[in-house]
Amino acid sequence: MENNILDDQFKGGLSSAGSLDPETIKLINTNKVQLNKAARKLKNARNALLIYSGVIFLYLLYSYLTDSFQVDALFEGLIIGVMYLACGLVVKYHPKVALLTALIIFVLYWVFYILVDVSFLHRGIVFKGLMLYFLILGVDGAFDFSNKLKALINLGVSDEEIDLAKSYKRLPPTSLRKV
Repeated sequence: MENNILDDQFKGGLSSAGSLDPETIKLINTNKVQLNKAARKLKNARNALLIYSGVIFLYLLYSYLTDSFQVDALFEGLIIGVMYLACGLVVKYHPKVALLTALIIFVLYWVFYILVDVSFLHRGIVFKGLMLYFLILGVDGAFDFSNKLKALINLGVSDEEIDLAKSYKRLPPTSLRKV
């Protein structure tokens, strides 16, 4: 006897006749697509944090080597760079906390320096704008990722796919097949 089953070991959504509900499959695939988009936003925000911290460290090294070095700027840059680096590394495990922390640090640091020196607003505006863009998208992606992951768990997607999603790997679409 042939039964329709999902190729990803679907755990729920079977009708009383034993066949799959096409609307459930459509809902699962929609959630998977949205989860993949949210994971991409998280990866982009994480990369932006790591690149930004790297730029800070390179700038500190450059200022040290060119004798435009100030000790207080070194400690300030090291602290900010390490905080961004830590947030970038933690995004994989606690995306909401890491990205919100990085966004708050970024905005407060920017506002503080604008209050101290208005010319700070114009220096590196494109780079700051890109960083703010990726952090905001990352925060949105973190909340969206969490919601879509919960929805997929409630729809009965297999544990293997949930584990795959938690590691930010791309989820393949769900389909029917005959066995």
